[in-house]
Amino acid sequence: MIYKPTPYPIRGPVISVANRPMIKIKLFNRLRSIETLALIDSGADTCLINTSWAEALLYDDYKKGRIDGTIGISGNPQNVYYHDLEYEVSDVPGHKFTIPFGFVSGMNASILLGRLGFFDKYIINFDFKNSIFEVKI
Repeated sequence: MIYKPTPYPIRGPVISVANRPMIKIKLFNRLRSIETLALIDSGADTCLINTSWAEALLYDDYKKGRIDGTIGISGNPQNVYYHDLEYEVSDVPGHKFTIPFGFVSGMNASILLGRLGFFDKYIINFDFKNSIFEVKI
């Protein structure tokens, strides 16, 4: 599937809008599914989800997950709590994957799709010259 980047407002003196590679995904738990936008991030080692999603996904006790650490762009270490979540790319139905998503607080994006769990499941092509990107199985 070929996509156009999503314009995303940012507050900065140089750039006011960034075109980001975002796609709709569905997250599944035992009782429900939630469809939302996620940022494809080739610089992220794993798939991360903001702790603000914990309640909607019925993970109020997200801190009981497998704990690890990360150092993001800020350089500050943070705890990450991993839980196995099932997801699929909305435009590529029928291909669900259960992977470790790490709940982390203070993240600017809601959901990051990183190398482990996303890039190792799909073929991703970025064509910045033509302002498109492709996700295929």
